[in-house]
Amino acid sequence: MNLTRTLALAGLASLAGAIVVAAPAAAEPPAIVWAACPDAVTNTDRVPPEDVDQYRALVSTLQCGTLRVPLDYRRPNGRSITIGFTRLPAADHAHRQGALAVNPGGPGGSGYLMPLELAMSPTTAGLHDTYDMIGLDPRGVGYSTRATCEEPQSLAAANRPDAPTRDEALEMYNAMVAGNRECLAHQGEFLRQVTTENISRDLDAVRAGLGERRISFLGVSWGTWFGAVYRSLFPARVDRMWIDSTAPPRFYGDQFITARSTATEAGADRMTAWLAEHDDVYRFGTTAAAVKAALLALEQSLTDHPRVFTDLPKPVDAMVVALSTAQPSPVWPLAALVMTELRDSHDGTPAPLHVKAVLGGDDRGDDTPPPADAPQDFNDVMNHAAICNEDFGRRDFDTAWDTYQQLRELPLTGMLARFGADCAGWDPVRPVNLRYSPGSLVLSGHRDESVSVYPWTIEMQHAIGGTVLTVNDDVHGSVPRTQDCSNLLVGYFRTGVLSARHCEGEGENPDPSEVRD
Repeated sequence: MNLTRTLALAGLASLAGAIVVAAPAAAEPPAIVWAACPDAVTNTDRVPPEDVDQYRALVSTLQCGTLRVPLDYRRPNGRSITIGFTRLPAADHAHRQGALAVNPGGPGGSGYLMPLELAMSPTTAGLHDTYDMIGLDPRGVGYSTRATCEEPQSLAAANRPDAPTRDEALEMYNAMVAGNRECLAHQGEFLRQVTTENISRDLDAVRAGLGERRISFLGVSWGTWFGAVYRSLFPARVDRMWIDSTAPPRFYGDQFITARSTATEAGADRMTAWLAEHDDVYRFGTTAAAVKAALLALEQSLTDHPRVFTDLPKPVDAMVVALSTAQPSPVWPLAALVMTELRDSHDGTPAPLHVKAVLGGDDRGDDTPPPADAPQDFNDVMNHAAICNEDFGRRDFDTAWDTYQQLRELPLTGMLARFGADCAGWDPVRPVNLRYSPGSLVLSGHRDESVSVYPWTIEMQHAIGGTVLTVNDDVHGSVPRTQDCSNLLVGYFRTGVLSARHCEGEGENPDPSEVRD
């Protein structure tokens, strides 16, 4: 079920800088206020019928709390904000092992309902047996004090073409500078304190308020940066920690984007080899080189003459091919069918089956607005603030333009590159350093992933310590969702021992018949 964003929240977005000296411990633990959970959390309106009984049983034990923390921990007596969180008590209280905080990534993702989702998943339900699971809404998100900033008119009015000229990109850049400065002028007091260091201190305040001497942690995507920062600030307060799809130990925006884009192109090359192995199905060629030439020819054909189908609102252009080749391997069978149908299609006809399924816009979802007290799955403003506060890369126009131009040259996926200088005009807060410590930690990295590239896992291990688990797939955050890897995950939190150094995850050789939506 999808009560919050899935654990693979595409979103590892910004990860940077980090830590100085931990603040002195408070004389008294912060006071948690427990209250009835919001109706939008306890009702089952959005729960699939087959999951209702299990959900009711779990949510009947869910505890919802808040506490007040300083907006700025350097000024503990100044303005305070609210942190909202949940606690799902261990099912087997007699064998309880402590508290396990969880985070799905972002930044900007809500962890509020993540304990329920993990407890309902057959791959991770074992975590709930012996751990109280803690779902935190980071500051800026959901039931915590939310980040808000209306899109400035200067930014909303900016021209945003897919492939801008240099002059158009400069106009976009200047609009971003003006928009960021306008947002900071109105909300800067709060937004400048949306940092992973402060969020880590918020988590430690929750830990203290719960009366836990130490806390365990499971983080995915940006949650790995969150975990690394918390561990660096409070190494003696970490029991066991697992971080999946690991972030880099420092964040420079242009380098970050380049690493991801280069890995995406490498994934497209792996797909061409897979297509060659299945030429009897897709007929793009029997070698990777032949397939790549055929896909480039298809991109050029759709650039010169986008397909016009009678039942689609817009022509289909080469962007669909680039997006198809950028998919992780479990999606290759579907993406290959889309490209095959486009190659064999003609104007003036209904869209082929899989093209229509992917692009048809057949929205059968529930358009009913969520209740006013509903959890907030994701907060875009918090995401933006956390990224821009901790990106220590260059933010000048020339760097942004040169990076964009380089990425446009990638053969199969280059057209996915977007000119971006989202943090222009928003200076980072302050650089700090992660710390190495010998405490219990597993860092799982996915060998061919493009969202959190594998070398970052090794770099993070060198920075903070721990043991690396290599996942033989290319799927972001797949460890909690795949049985062989999640067995290691649950076993580690139960025993403190990682019983293997590799797991398959989603794997990378899908059967062409395994077409996933």
